Order: sequence, then C-alpha cells, then structure tokens
Amino acid sequence: MRNDRTERGPRAAASPLRWLGLIAAFLLACGGSAPSAESPAPADAVAAPEGGVVAARGAPAYFDGAAGLGEPGPIPVTAADPAWGSPTAPLTLVSFTDFQCPYCRKAAVTVAELQQLYGPSTLRVVWKQHPLPFHANARPAAELALAAFALGGSEAFVRMHDALFDQGELGEDGLAAAATKAGFGLAELRAAAERARVGAKVDEDVALAQRLEAMGTPAFFLNGVNIRGAQPLTKFREVIDAELAAAKAALASGVPAGRLYAVRTTANRGAELAAAEPDDADDDEPPADTAIYAVPIDGSPTLGDASALVTIVVFSDFQCPFCSRIEPTLAQLRAKYRGDLRVVWKNAPLPFHDRAEPAAAFAIEARAQRGDAGFWAAHDRLFADLTKLDDAGLEASAQALGLDVPRTLRALKEGKHLRTIDRDVELADAVGVDGTPTMFINGRKLVGAQPFDAFEGIIEQELTFARELVAKGTPRKAVYEARTKDGKRADAPKRLEVPAPTKNNPTRGPDKAPVTVHVFSDFQCPFCKRAEPALAELEAAFPGKLRVVWHNMPLSSIHPEAHLAAAASLEAFRQKGAKGFWAMHDRLFATEQRGADLQRDALREHAKVLGLDVARFDAALARGEHDALIDEDVRLAEKLGVDGTPAFVIGGYLVSGAQPLRVLRRAMNRALAP
Repeated sequence: MRNDRTERGPRAAASPLRWLGLIAAFLLACGGSAPSAESPAPADAVAAPEGGVVAARGAPAYFDGAAGLGEPGPIPVTAADPAWGSPTAPLTLVSFTDFQCPYCRKAAVTVAELQQLYGPSTLRVVWKQHPLPFHANARPAAELALAAFALGGSEAFVRMHDALFDQGELGEDGLAAAATKAGFGLAELRAAAERARVGAKVDEDVALAQRLEAMGTPAFFLNGVNIRGAQPLTKFREVIDAELAAAKAALASGVPAGRLYAVRTTANRGAELAAAEPDDADDDEPPADTAIYAVPIDGSPTLGDASALVTIVVFSDFQCPFCSRIEPTLAQLRAKYRGDLRVVWKNAPLPFHDRAEPAAAFAIEARAQRGDAGFWAAHDRLFADLTKLDDAGLEASAQALGLDVPRTLRALKEGKHLRTIDRDVELADAVGVDGTPTMFINGRKLVGAQPFDAFEGIIEQELTFARELVAKGTPRKAVYEARTKDGKRADAPKRLEVPAPTKNNPTRGPDKAPVTVHVFSDFQCPFCKRAEPALAELEAAFPGKLRVVWHNMPLSSIHPEAHLAAAASLEAFRQKGAKGFWAMHDRLFATEQRGADLQRDALREHAKVLGLDVARFDAALARGEHDALIDEDVRLAEKLGVDGTPAFVIGGYLVSGAQPLRVLRRAMNRALAP
C-alpha cells in the first residue's frame, strides 16, 4: 500500500517517487544500504574550504519575516519557511540542510559569502529541513530550529541555525548548549515545537526533497536549478550569474516580480526533466494523460446532474493550499459546462496535514446530517480559511452551518467516519494518486492545481467522445461507466504469507485475535522508536482484535549496537517470558539510542533493574546464544521483501516506515474486512 501523496503546484508532473516504496529507507525508515555517519562525502558533494563564518552571521541582516505566501511551482516557498532576503528578489536559493552533516556546515559558509556578494534585493535564501535517517540527532535539531522560527521568525531561526552548526556535538547536552547560545531555553523550544507541530513541517520538507530526488545533503535549488553538494563559491556564482541574466530577461519581458520565482523555477525544472529523458524514448508510446482509469463513484458527494456527459473525480485535502487554489477553477468549469459537467469528491488527506483528516470527517458528518448540500456547504467553509481547521474552528463551523453541534463533535471524537475516509484513501493509492489535488476527467488523470485551459482541453475532447456514445444509443446517465469500463482498475492489494509465530517469538495480545501484526524492528533505529506510539494507539483503537509479534531486524551496518540490544531483549524473554521481553523493549527504546546507551554495560544495568540473572545474561550475550534466532528473523524479513525498519505486516499487508496511526488503521481495517 502506498501512502506518499504530496501537494502539487500548477502543472506539476506526477512524480514516480513514492513516500513508502523505494525511498522508505531515507524518508520514514532505516534501510540496510544507508551509509554510516562516518562515511565520506557522497560523490557529488564537493567539500568547500574549512573555516569562515556559518550561515548568515557575516551577511547583512535582512529578514522579511515571510518567505512567501504559497508561491506555486515545483518547489513551493511559503510563509512556513525561514528566509533571508526580499520575496521579490530575482534569485531564490532553496537550501535543504541536515544539522549533523559536516558538508552542510561547510556549505553554510559559502551561502553566507553569497549573501554578502549579492545582497538581499538580489538573492533570497530559503531554508528547508532534510535530516538524514542515519544522523540520529539531525531531526531533533531541525525541529528545535523550526521552533525558534515559530517563536521569533527567520532571524531567530538563523541564530539557532548558527548555534547548532557551531556546536558540533548534537546530543542532549549539545542541543541545550545551542539553545542557550541562540537565546532560548531547551524546554521553551520543545514546548514551542509541540505547539507549532513542527514535526509535520519537517516531514513535508523531507517529502519535497525526495520528490526532487535530493537524496543527500546539502542540496540547493537556485530558481529550480539543482546544485548538489558543498560546492565551492565559484560553482555557485557560475549558476547564479547565468540565472540572474535569465531572470532579468523574464522581468523585462513583462513577468511580474511576484511571479518570477514560480515562472523561472517551472522553466528550469521542466528543462532538467526534459534533459533527463532517455534519447531512445519510444515516440509512438501514447502520452500518460491519455490513459483511462476506472474510478468508481461509490456514493461519494457530487455536484451536478447524474446525467452529465463529463465527470471529474477530485482527490483532495482540506488542508492543502493547492487544493484550495483549484476550487475557483472547478466553479468556473461548472458555470461554463452546466448540465454537461459533474464533480465528485474523494478524500485524500496527506499524512503531514494533521487537520486534513478531522476536516474530512467534519464534511462527511455535515453530509450525514444535511445531505450533499450540507457536504458542499461544509466544503466551501473549510476551504474559505485553512487556518480554522482546529477543534475550535470545526465547532464554530458546525454552529455556522446549522448542524447539530453535540452530534458533530461526538462523531469527530469517536472517529465515526474514518472508515469512509480510509476507503477513499485506499482507492487513491490503488489508482496512483501521489499528490493533491489529482483529478480524473472521465477517467483521464490530471495532476496538480492546473489552470482553466488544461481542464478545458480534456473536457472538450471528452464531450466529443461522450456525444458519440449517446448517438450510438448509450443513455446519458451511463456515459461515465461506458467511458471508463475498460479503464485501469485497482488491483487487489498483495498479501504476504508470514509463518505463524513460534514459542521463540515475543508476542502480546490475545493468541486468538483475528489479526496478527508482525513487527520488524531495530532497537537503535530512531524511526522504530518513533513508530512505537502509533503501534500502541493501534492496539487501543482495536482492543482484543490484534496480536503483536516481534521480530528483531538489527541493521548492523549502520546501527552497530542494535544486534547486542536485540540479544539482550531475547535473553530477557528467555528468563522472564513476554513480560520480561516487553519490559526490556520499553527500556531500550527509552534511551537516546546512542552507542553508549546500548553497549554491554548499559544493557547489564537494564538486566539488573529488571531482576534478571545478570551472570546468565552476560554469558548469553558473550556466547551469542540468541544469534540464531536473530538471524532467523532477518532471513524471514528478506524472504518477505522487508528491507528497512520499522516494518509492519498487518494481517498480511505490508506497511513500511514510521507511519501515523491512520496508515496502520487502514491496513487493519483491510485485514478485518470480510
């Protein structure tokens, strides 16, 4: 099952990258092939000279306070991004950074020099976060930097940015020292991070980096032109001077300054993608947008006559600014085509939009109370202000729409409509929706916040096909089914055959539970630690219906202490059964997961606290008595195609990575389906 949908700007091409698929090891999970923290720079990362200032410290202070307001294009820049320089500068340098990456620190020196050379009226710098999974402290540092931004804007972000790079060691003490140096308290920043939900922003930045194929750090995009690695100043200036000439020419041709970034980024990314096309491409192959998909209506909310000749099925997200941007276009199309056009809504809340799912549930409840008219009234109100999707905003909307407020709040609290949302998301995954908004016009896919004429061209073609069908005797009400009947259909999800657990597998939950959840995990993997709360939430959401089976999958090439920690957990299991295993499991994940936290002396302390026979414990680890069981779990993972941690096989359905509850829940519902 794929759960990688990302927002799309105007004319964005459908990305072949998937949030889970091939990039899971970098985005949501640890992967066996990832380089170690001590690995040399990637081949495309050219180290800059040592020394110099970090980030913007040596550059003129110019913080506009907002990087932009939802600027469209392949590399969106929004007010949620820390920035230096003018929003109307002809050049925008988007920097994807990892605070634990030494090459990022070197590149920050070069960026500061560029700020000095070009100034804020010519160059704008925008920072996005890309903590790599094998840098255990990079994500906490990124979240603290964004917390500083939430408290004090871009200037505060850069203070924290500088302090983090100056600090070097980014463990707990290092983070605290950096916070103090930047003028904050560590507790203050963490509280701000929680309030501002900065983790979702980090996820969004990482997803964007993956979509742009920026697999390593540092990575820069100068008006969309990719500059890989810690390149020397001369390389940056070469790209900047060429792009500056092109930007000035665009301005002279009449492009407004406020649109320049979107125009130049779209042009540069398009040129880069075109250059990447294989020379021997088959010119006779039909373009992707001629394919027809059989997307069922299935009782979803609709606008327009059921006998309309053209049906647009829209997969959308109430918290997505690009989805909001497409709404006036859809209204304009309905006005032009009137009885010939029907719009159908499908929910596709993105994983990093934490209020998208509650908003979708609210709209479904409005429909339950007031029919389709109630749904579309809620739809319009939700899109009218994307900042009012919190609980208070939804309650106010219920009152304004004349809904039964207690009933509405109860439906949201109890998750009454989650199954309906999950059904739409399952369909989205099955028909290849990997961004919002995505539309299917009589089955023909159109991705992103496209302009009116992009829709119009397809609709006019489909009207011709539809009228031919009607002329041949197809009733108007049957046109959509006739047009899509031979289209691509959703394949049934593949199920994995996992052997039943043996007495050697630690488990929890009822032995006869209808669903077994096999967990493949690594005690030194930060993503495995992050996945634990979602797994606990899944168990609470389905009481008595699942049994958790643990499988050790230590990624020893990047987590050198993971194998010994796995052995410690199995020795606790042998001495004290499942209770002993899960107690050790909890203690191991409660550590900072640094090397010393999982080495032999630390493990021995855990054994003492848990009341294990320490001499027996030491002997078991010294002799490798549990190696065979660990190897058996690793071989099982390889057989099933599990190549990263964490991974969950829920009733036979694979879910990769540290996914939120909603993703695990969908797999659980599928497993429980008759």
